[in-house]
Amino acid sequence: MGVGGRTPRREPLVFVWVAQPPGEPPVWVAHCQMSHPSGLPMEHQELYKHPLWYDIAFDVRPVKQECAFMRDRFERLAKRKLASAVELASGPGYHALEFSRMRIRSLAVDLEAAMVEYLREKAERQETLVEVLQGDMRDFTLPYPVDLAYTLFGSFNYLLTNQDILNHFRAVYQNLAPAGIYIVELPHPRRFLRGESVTQDTWTERRGDIEVTTRWDVDRATPDALTQVCEIRSEFEVRTRGKRRVLRTRGRQRVLFAQEIRSLAETQGLFTVREWYGSMDSKIHFDYSKKSWRMVAVLQKL
Repeated sequence: MGVGGRTPRREPLVFVWVAQPPGEPPVWVAHCQMSHPSGLPMEHQELYKHPLWYDIAFDVRPVKQECAFMRDRFERLAKRKLASAVELASGPGYHALEFSRMRIRSLAVDLEAAMVEYLREKAERQETLVEVLQGDMRDFTLPYPVDLAYTLFGSFNYLLTNQDILNHFRAVYQNLAPAGIYIVELPHPRRFLRGESVTQDTWTERRGDIEVTTRWDVDRATPDALTQVCEIRSEFEVRTRGKRRVLRTRGRQRVLFAQEIRSLAETQGLFTVREWYGSMDSKIHFDYSKKSWRMVAVLQKL
């Protein structure tokens, strides 16, 4: 999800017919851009206007295993049973739903109204209880403090400035119970440190009669030397019932490194970084090994 706090101005969504070879279904390509009232572009916002497509595209993770990892890290470090958790920048709430199934009180926060409503309906269909709130991850208030907060899928990278990150850490701190745990999962920075790729940037997922092919970061974006922010262009090709649509999106993300996370987390005296992992798996260390494909920081409230 994006992190903007104001209502975005939506530019016209234009569908352009594109001729195809014989035998191929017709294609309508959506060229879209979201912007703040200031004129600044939003981050992949048009994709979130189609929450079902998003849900299908990113339903690729071992959610049960990852929730067990987060529960175990909390119980080891906080030395008590996990009772409540909140997923920030939740999107379709894969992990929030699983925590509810584990009988842990579960909340989810997302900026986009369409995604919030989608997750509420999804939880109702699955007969799971998740408290879904619309809010900005830099400034939000939960109805009660929680034991565990977590931000996954690299959504933390949408915090583009140091001040955004500091505000976010303070908001998380204020909504955590004493000795609470905050888990942040980000892309492994090895691409920018060693020129190595560790993720698959094109993949296809299906659900029912809908097939979504994702092409992420089609330009292999390079971050700005000063801000470390890059603009990610991505494509989502949706096939359903003989029709094909292509949604092209743009969004800004900041490249972050381990020592930046540590410094920004600890500088306000709110958190200490307790552990690092290379995946949502306690057996995988954060290093340059092949299995280490993410950067996972485990923070504890002071």
